[in-house]
Amino acid sequence: KVSLQAERDQLRALQEQLVELGREEDAVRTQRDLLAKQQEQLRTQLAEQKGRLQLLQSQVARRGDVDSELAARKAEHQESSEAARRARAAVETTAARAKQLREERSQNVARYRHDLDIQDAKVRGLQREVDGLTEMEKSIMVMQGRVENADALKAKLAVADNSVRSAQRDLEGLRANLEKMEDRKKKKEAVRDALHANIRLKTLEVEAHKHQQEIDDLLKDLGGRDVAALRRQLEAARARSFELQKNRSFREGELAQTREAVRALEVDLASPLYAGVEQRHREAIIRHESAAYAAKDLGRYHTALDKALMKFHTMKMAEINRTIKELWQKVYRGRDIDYVAIRSDSDDATDSDGGGPVDSAAAGRVLRSYNYRVVMVCGDAEMDMRGRCSAGQRVLCSLIIRLALADSFCVNCGVLALDEPTTNLDGANIRGLAEALAALIEARRAHERFQLLLITHDDVFVQHLSQLQVSDWFYNIQKDEQGCSKIEKRQIQLL
Repeated sequence: KVSLQAERDQLRALQEQLVELGREEDAVRTQRDLLAKQQEQLRTQLAEQKGRLQLLQSQVARRGDVDSELAARKAEHQESSEAARRARAAVETTAARAKQLREERSQNVARYRHDLDIQDAKVRGLQREVDGLTEMEKSIMVMQGRVENADALKAKLAVADNSVRSAQRDLEGLRANLEKMEDRKKKKEAVRDALHANIRLKTLEVEAHKHQQEIDDLLKDLGGRDVAALRRQLEAARARSFELQKNRSFREGELAQTREAVRALEVDLASPLYAGVEQRHREAIIRHESAAYAAKDLGRYHTALDKALMKFHTMKMAEINRTIKELWQKVYRGRDIDYVAIRSDSDDATDSDGGGPVDSAAAGRVLRSYNYRVVMVCGDAEMDMRGRCSAGQRVLCSLIIRLALADSFCVNCGVLALDEPTTNLDGANIRGLAEALAALIEARRAHERFQLLLITHDDVFVQHLSQLQVSDWFYNIQKDEQGCSKIEKRQIQLL
């Protein structure tokens, strides 16, 4: 049989080991959660890359259809370009004729302007002569009163008047010529406008003739089909072509962005951060699985240790209750209580961090708290002693429980001290307590280091002990005349 001290040391070691295992289990669970999060992040990144790859593949497949449609549209565009080129050649011929007419018009305008400048110069010369004559007339009018030869002045004045009238006639002729030139200019501008209108008309007639020929050719090719429906189809095809071009531009932009993203991801994968990511992912999975198995093993060990502690607790409680029953039946002299016992009610609480999925072996640690209560048994009835027993019964029960605890847990600690154990006990129970202590002394007499210390003022209790011959002497403490305590060793037979 293992000694009580060895059991206590073993229990303490098991408790320390259980606490250490709990800490290790928490650390392993934390590391496992961290590895699980890292694994989930890597899986998410891998799924995103796969989704982007599938999107690129689908876009490349759709691009083939768009390229074929684009080739057809390019052929149609080339045909339209050829027709436009022919129209452009006709327009260039007409433009050459218009250019020749514009050159002739420019030459006529230049000649007209030259003649106009000459006539303007003549008009300015005549105007200067008129101005000179006007000045002379003024001088003549000033000098009229001073000149003695009035007839000569009048003759000169008549000559000057004739010159003025002649100049006025010439000026009127020049003005008439200028008006004629203006009329001819207006006529030339009208001719020029008519030529421009004729050129534009010819151009439109050529284009209309060409378009009419194209329409006739198309009608011959159509063979009596609905032109309005074909036009609607053409408009729909043009709208679809425009939409396809827009989609193509949009897809080309998306493709460029995707290529940029792929290049960026390739650069990231080539960076030191993702170097050897597959090996690190494999190592992380290995660590995660190892942590999971370690947590499972710790959970199993925790369960086994908890079961062992529960079994040990049950065995010790049974032993303590057996000792209490024996001592009660030896000491208690009443008939209302057969024996007393200690009952333990356990409250279970699950210690789970709730931070992620855990396996069944480590679903959580059960923390148990025990509520101990003392019950008294009479026959088949059992009742709590609290509030239902007398003071003496309470004191006696307390002493018996202490004796039972000392008997179960204090094998290597042989000191048992009782201070006033007979308080509130009647005579029969005092005698029963003395007999129980005597039996305890006889049972422990062969053990080393066993000591029983009794402190009491009850002489009757001491007499019972002396009659049972459990001791040879005792210490008597009393005060002397000066009020000082005095310890005296006496023979127990002298009582």
